[in-house]
Amino acid sequence: MVGSADTQITDLTVNDHACLTFGEPEELLDLTAAFVRDGLIGGLKVIWLGGGTPAQAVSELARRRIAVEPAVANGQMTAAPWEGSLLSGRAFAAKHAMGWLTGQMTASLSDARLGELFAQPGPLLAGAAAAGDPVAVLPVLFGMLWRGELAADLEAGLLGAATLVCACRGGAAGRCGSADVRPAG
Repeated sequence: MVGSADTQITDLTVNDHACLTFGEPEELLDLTAAFVRDGLIGGLKVIWLGGGTPAQAVSELARRRIAVEPAVANGQMTAAPWEGSLLSGRAFAAKHAMGWLTGQMTASLSDARLGELFAQPGPLLAGAAAAGDPVAVLPVLFGMLWRGELAADLEAGLLGAATLVCACRGGAAGRCGSADVRPAG
């Protein structure tokens, strides 16, 4: 997107970059709250990092009429202080920050959410891409296949990108497409 001074925050899309300036802390909170609101509405994992406590972040958002308690409770939103997440010992350490962010990404790949993606049979790789980064998602999906939470149509050949995968209810064998499928393992 080629930006201009007239571009609105709501016009930003994935991979856009924005530099938002603000004059007062309240204005920063208002701008941040708009991103949080839109992310939650869009079903995205939202991470709020700040100098205060998680309770203060939730309170600031509630003051702006954004009810985040359900999102925090179900793991869609994380509110955390800078220290211990992006900062280690009050200093930025890339390895520490990337480890924390990787943990947040992994935690956002809940088995329940991934199971919902395969409520109807669909190709393995397309489902992984729909959930986010396939490199991060595929190991989780393989674990779900192994535990019998997902089933794959292996009658059609080896497990591959186009293999139909579907959720199993209660660990029972399911049906994907026209073939009976069984949990891997």
